[in-house]
Amino acid sequence: MHLIREFWRLVRSFYRDIFRRKHLVFVKDGPFPRPLDEGDISFATYKRYDNVPEPLRRSMLSACTSEATEMNQIELANGADMHLAFSKTDSFWAGIVFTRRGRQFDSWYVPLDDDDVVYFRLGVRKEFRGHGIASRLLRYGMYADLQNGGRGFIDCRVYNSPSIRAIGRAGFRFLAKANKMKRSQAIKPVRRG
Repeated sequence: MHLIREFWRLVRSFYRDIFRRKHLVFVKDGPFPRPLDEGDISFATYKRYDNVPEPLRRSMLSACTSEATEMNQIELANGADMHLAFSKTDSFWAGIVFTRRGRQFDSWYVPLDDDDVVYFRLGVRKEFRGHGIASRLLRYGMYADLQNGGRGFIDCRVYNSPSIRAIGRAGFRFLAKANKMKRSQAIKPVRRG
């Protein structure tokens, strides 16, 4: 049994190494209806980490690695918005996705208009996976971000089946397959002054 598991682990590893640089790109055109408020999950948008209510911030800090927390803070400091899904009853963090407008990109996998929105760093806490949180969070984000026009875009690695399913359930359609881009190739430098 151990040999079989090891064999499939090696096959997966080989497959991922071959396709590691390949990403799928998806698009969602409007309209973007108001998402249904279902169950015990709420959604909110934050432009600064300091604005996240203390109980929710504590649950995020306890669940995220220090590297992930630092990256979240960097994204917010560099102009991204953060959409959160959380439990209504105890403010327990359930899911996260970041967004940037097309005008914040130097380049991306496909041409972007200024009002288009790119969704990235989509994640759902393990305890909440399998309950549709990711697709509901994306629908909330599109409703919050795209009422004045634009399209929603998202990418993921070709082998990330759970993300591909969630992206499809949120209404995105496949657009292209592309090589992975580095963040430094895509994002315009933030001008401070």
